[in-house]
Amino acid sequence: MSTWVLVALAPSFAWSGDSPDALRDALTKRLQALRDEAGCPGISAGITLDDGTTIAIAAGVADEADDSALTPEHRMLAGSTGKLLFAALALKSVEAGRLDLDRRVTSYLDASPWFERLPNHADITVRQLMNHTSGLVRYELHPGFLAELKQDPLREFTIAERVECLFDSPAPFEAGERFEYSDTNYVVLGAVLERVLEQDAYTAIDAQVLRPLALTGIVPARGIVIERLAQGHPAQDDPFTGGAGLIENGSLTLNPQFEWAGGGFATTAGDLARLVRHQFGAGGIPPTLRAEVVDGVDAPQLGPQTRYGLCCIVKSGPLGKTLGHSGFFPGYVSDARWFEDSAIAVAVQVNTSDFARLGKGTGWMVHELVRVVLESKTPPK
Repeated sequence: MSTWVLVALAPSFAWSGDSPDALRDALTKRLQALRDEAGCPGISAGITLDDGTTIAIAAGVADEADDSALTPEHRMLAGSTGKLLFAALALKSVEAGRLDLDRRVTSYLDASPWFERLPNHADITVRQLMNHTSGLVRYELHPGFLAELKQDPLREFTIAERVECLFDSPAPFEAGERFEYSDTNYVVLGAVLERVLEQDAYTAIDAQVLRPLALTGIVPARGIVIERLAQGHPAQDDPFTGGAGLIENGSLTLNPQFEWAGGGFATTAGDLARLVRHQFGAGGIPPTLRAEVVDGVDAPQLGPQTRYGLCCIVKSGPLGKTLGHSGFFPGYVSDARWFEDSAIAVAVQVNTSDFARLGKGTGWMVHELVRVVLESKTPPK
C-alpha cells in the first residue's frame, strides 16, 4: 500500500529533471521497496526539492492490527527531531539579543532551586546545552525516572520532576569537556527560553516558526490525543512500554508530555522535510550564527566522522555533507536531513522503534530517496 501528495511551495514547478509525476512515481516505487526490504509496518517520507517543492509519500500500514493504509497525512511522534524547533526558537532569541550562547545558565535560572541541584549547574552555558557538552546525563533513561513513568504512564511532569532523578549526583565530566547526548540539555534549554521570553515555549514556537512557515502537519505532543497519529510499534524490550502498541481507543497509553523540549512534537514527514529545508537551507539560521550552528564538536556516539553543532548533526557521505537531526520515541523513528550539495531535504519516519526490523536503518532510507531524485536529473545516455 502506498499513497502520495504533491505540495507545490513555489509559483511553478521548476524541477529540471523528470516531470513531477515521473519523479513522484519513482520515489513511491523506491519507498515501497524500502518498506518491503526493512519489513517495518509503514514508512512516511517527505522530499523537498531545490525549488521548494515538497513531495510527500507513504508506504505500508498505519496500524498492523487492522492493516489500515499509512498516508502522508498521518503524523508520527518525531522524538528528538523536535529539538530543531526549540533550537530555532533559541537562535531567534540569540539574534534578537535576548539570549547569549556563552552566558552561564544559572544567570537565567537563578530563581529555580531545582537547577542548583543538577551537576555542573554553576558552569554550564547555553551553548553547552545546545551542543550536549554540559555533562548533564539523560533523565529519560534513568532507572528512577523510568520507574515513575511506568507507575503512572499518563501523568504530567513538571520540569523539576523530569530531572529530579539527577539531583545531587556527580557529573561524568566537567562542563564543556566533551560531547554526550542528553535530552536533559534541551529540557533545561526549554526552561531558559520560557524565562527569557516570559512565554510558554510551545506558544512561542507556534508564533515564530510553525505559523509563519504554514507547518500545519507539526503539532505539540503535550497530551494523549493527537489527531491523525499512526500507531507506534515498539520493540518487545522497549523500556518505556514493554512492547505494547502506543494507541488504544484513539488515545496514547503513554503521555508524550514527559519528553517536552527533548523532542515534544508529532509531525508529518512532508512538513518535517520543509522544516529542515528552512532551518538549514533557506535562511532559518541567522547568517551571523550559521558557522557556529554547523561547525560542531566531535560526536562519536552518533557515528563515525560525525559532529554535533547547535542542534545539528553533521555528517559526510557519498552524497555529500548533510545537516539535520534524527529522533526516537517509543514506537517511532525519524530522520531528517538537508543535503548541502544538492539542496534537497528529506525526512523519513517509520512507525516502529524495533531497530531489528529496520535493517540498515533510516539514514540509509534517506540516502536512497535522494539517489532517486539525483538520478531523475541525470539525462539518459
